[in-house]
Amino acid sequence: MIKLVGYHGTNRNNCQSILASQVFRPSKGVRHWLGDGVYFFEQDTEAIAWVNKYGAESAILEADIHVENNMYFNIADNEEDRECFVKIAKRILDEAESYKIQIDQKNKIDGFVVNFIYNHFFRFHVIKGYFAFFIADFKEYANIYNTPVSRLMKIQTQYCVRNSSCIVNIKEKKYHD
Repeated sequence: MIKLVGYHGTNRNNCQSILASQVFRPSKGVRHWLGDGVYFFEQDTEAIAWVNKYGAESAILEADIHVENNMYFNIADNEEDRECFVKIAKRILDEAESYKIQIDQKNKIDGFVVNFIYNHFFRFHVIKGYFAFFIADFKEYANIYNTPVSRLMKIQTQYCVRNSSCIVNIKEKKYHD
C-alpha cells in the first residue's frame, strides 16, 4: 500500500460541499494533463500558489491518498511506467490524424494518452506526474531573446486519482495568503 498526502485548491463553496459529502467532483477531458480524475498537488505550497490566482474565496483541502502498489501508475519516478507512456504516446502521435487530436501550443497529448492507457491497457487508480515550468522571473528575458534564457525549471508534482475510494481523511488546510 502506498500512502500519499495531496493538496487540492478550490473555491470556498466547493470546499464546504466536499467536506460535507467527502466526495470530490473529478475533472474530465483530455485537456487535463493526467487525464480524468481528481487532482492534487504533492506540495501544499503549490496549492497555495494555485488558489492565490483565484482570490479570497479560495480554499485548500488536504487528503490522504491510499493506493495499492499495483494500481499506481507513476510516470514521474518509475522508468517502466514512463516507458509505457512514451511508447503509447509515440504510437498515438504517429496516427494523430486518425485519433482527431488537436496539438498546438495550448493543447498537448498528455491527457489523451493517459485516458487511452486507462481505457485500453491499465485501469490504474492513481497516477503521479512531474511537470516542469520555466522560472517566471526569466519570462521577460525569454521574450527579449525569443528563447528560454536558463535551463532552470520549477518542478511540480501532481497526483490524479481516478478511483475515489483511494481518497480518505479530507480536511481543510489552513493557510495565509
